[in-house]
Amino acid sequence: MINWLFGGNDNQEEDENKNQNDPTQPEFWESMGIKPIVVDTNDSGHIEKTANEVSDRIKEVVEELKKEEE
Repeated sequence: MINWLFGGNDNQEEDENKNQNDPTQPEFWESMGIKPIVVDTNDSGHIEKTANEVSDRIKEVVEELKKEEE
């Protein structure tokens, strides 16, 4: 069924809701306010990029914790 008012279809909305209940999907974590790290294993530099992203996130948390202590 096409949802003419919003330009989508009912199946698309069902898929989005299903993804929000699946911890293997980024939408699940985004719905809880957590920005997921998505890894593209087809990218030859994915290991380095993922490590850099994790390091950056850890630095962000450390900075937030330092601010809270002051």
